[in-house]
Amino acid sequence: MEIVIFSILIISIVFAYKKNSWLIWPIGVVLIYFVGFRNISVGTDTANYALYFQILKNGGIIDSEYLYGILNKIVIYLNGEFFWVQILASILTIVPILWTVSSKSKFPYLSLFLYLTLYIYFYSFNIVRQCIAISICFAAVSLFLDKKMKFFGLVLLAINFHASAIIIVPLYFIRNIKLNSVKISILLISTFFMGIFLPSYLVSLGATVGYAKYLTGNFELGSLVGNMFFSLLLNGIFFIVYKFENQKNDRLFYLFLLFLIVSNILIRFPFGNRIILYFGIFQILYFPNLLARLPRKERSIMFIFILLYALLMFAIFYGNGEILPYKTVFE
Repeated sequence: MEIVIFSILIISIVFAYKKNSWLIWPIGVVLIYFVGFRNISVGTDTANYALYFQILKNGGIIDSEYLYGILNKIVIYLNGEFFWVQILASILTIVPILWTVSSKSKFPYLSLFLYLTLYIYFYSFNIVRQCIAISICFAAVSLFLDKKMKFFGLVLLAINFHASAIIIVPLYFIRNIKLNSVKISILLISTFFMGIFLPSYLVSLGATVGYAKYLTGNFELGSLVGNMFFSLLLNGIFFIVYKFENQKNDRLFYLFLLFLIVSNILIRFPFGNRIILYFGIFQILYFPNLLARLPRKERSIMFIFILLYALLMFAIFYGNGEILPYKTVFE
């Protein structure tokens, strides 16, 4: 898998400024294959999903969102094996992203590069139901945010794969928000400190009222210094991008800002990254479209900056979620 993934990254950079996106779909088939045909030893959660499938197959009941249960039951009805659930789930995850990128990205191959290097693709080896929901929400916001019925219809579909998708609903009501640089700075600074110190405060507060055992069991706080450094890195990246941004009323810009705000708040919360991902995915559209409207010299500088940022994220996260060593169902 690794050789193929790195080959795709090279192809994506070589064709970074190409607007003809036909090659996206054959690459998508390869990406679907890796997720769909993975061995149950690949990924932290895959074995649990296989267990859920077996429970349903034996006539049991699982505590899961409605549509994911239906997906399993369809495969069971057709006498299929668990890996067919994985294949269907990978199609439902990757196709909406490729469809949206092909329609809305100025540079589809750069979007594909970011989809891989920002580690969004690799989450689908683990949080399967949520990745389906995130992909559907990504399409809903990118394509239909101004079309009420289609937007809410797709979000409702996503919620039936994972309830956390409800977090996207407020976007419809703040879709035309505009903020000046002072308000943006206040928001980022305040949420930065909130995210760094609030989780520790909650644990301390719980101890004073007798609930420490519940909080400490659920708030597995990471390194304060590490979290602070990572949050500072993301905020620093935002302000560099902000300096180059020449259309600060662009909707994708505000989605990028929202990603930073949510990331700031949830940086130290366990599983906070699963909510952050709903907003972080919009980077794969925002950065290519930002480059498309920059003058040539600024575009070259920003391209290098985005490239370094994405590769840094890839280096930090690569291998997370026990996706390595990769094996297929045939091994």
